[in-house]
Amino acid sequence: MKKIIVYDDEENVGKKYEEKLLKIPEVKKDFSVEALFNKEFAAEISVLEKRREDFRNNKKSVVDSKFDEATVLIIDYDLLKNSRNEYLTGENVAYLARCYSKCLFIVGINQFPPYDNAFDLTLRDHPDSYCDLNIDSTQLLNHGLWSENSQKFRPWYWPIIPKYLSSAEKRIKEIQKNLDNSVLEEIGLQPFFVLFSRSSSEFLGNDPEHVTFREFALKSGKGLRGKDSNEDDYMVASIASSRIASWLEKTVLAGQDILVDAPHLVARYPSLLEGPHDGQETWNSIAKPQFVDDLNIDSSKLNRYRFKKEIWLSRPAWLWSDVCKDQQIKEVATPWKREKIKYLFCEDSSTFEKQKSCLEFRADVDSVYTQRYVNSPLIDGVNYQPRVRILQT
Repeated sequence: MKKIIVYDDEENVGKKYEEKLLKIPEVKKDFSVEALFNKEFAAEISVLEKRREDFRNNKKSVVDSKFDEATVLIIDYDLLKNSRNEYLTGENVAYLARCYSKCLFIVGINQFPPYDNAFDLTLRDHPDSYCDLNIDSTQLLNHGLWSENSQKFRPWYWPIIPKYLSSAEKRIKEIQKNLDNSVLEEIGLQPFFVLFSRSSSEFLGNDPEHVTFREFALKSGKGLRGKDSNEDDYMVASIASSRIASWLEKTVLAGQDILVDAPHLVARYPSLLEGPHDGQETWNSIAKPQFVDDLNIDSSKLNRYRFKKEIWLSRPAWLWSDVCKDQQIKEVATPWKREKIKYLFCEDSSTFEKQKSCLEFRADVDSVYTQRYVNSPLIDGVNYQPRVRILQT
């Protein structure tokens, strides 16, 4: 059974997370959940630091860590009450766990303000964080993180964690076999390197077009830091897997200009949507992270442009620069005959809504496709920030 490990320096809070997570059916079915107490946690951090020291000194580390058992590690950012509060934060722990354990997926809690069920209108998220996902404590129990049975508020940029875990395991195995191969070649984006913005490509290091997975993990500064080292190929592959997947999801896919996912694709080219276009159910049938074959979309036109390395993303995607040139697509061949559609895609609920029920905002993505939408009226109890990005109220 997969395992979730939770840590909050206020032990009663950690236990509440444990209890409430087990009340989510999808969690209870597939996961065990364990909240660490302060003494246990301090001991585990010492283990990771010992591994760090051993690798720096070119020694093989033989100490065991409970973090190796964690399929998901959930860590609070503010660890003031921990005995090491003089320097330890959730982000420090995320770095140690990512670089010196076999933990698969890391969730950071309350690292980035604003809190109180925030929705990030920049859509930039935090690709520099070693947490695979950063949320606030009110969002950890949102069913939309754990299944497709989501609540009204379910940001599109969230993964469905159980589905994402299987992809992460496959990525690590694939990278282990290709550690010394080019990152962009292996993920299938090398031909599109010229389309990457400077800020996007620089994440991969000084030679982004040719950097290998091993070089990225060990030398780019986005994996191991400073003098840190690691000779365990599994952990090196895990570092590369997590950090590059985060970059692809939060930077490349967020722009919707190199890769484009299903809702944003059919919003531009509605002729690709199969089924009655006047029915909201038809539109919402593709507004879910799921396998391409299950999508209500014209695969006969799109299969050749599919991003084939699907294990790198939380949802299906297509190569936009190829799609937008295909004269078999109605909107490409006759752009002046574009269909007027009734629905817009809302990033805060992951649903298509009637145009009158949407508000436009401008995302802070490095792309021409900054125009996005949220629900109108804004969803109760959600803290939309920075609010100035919404163009009308």
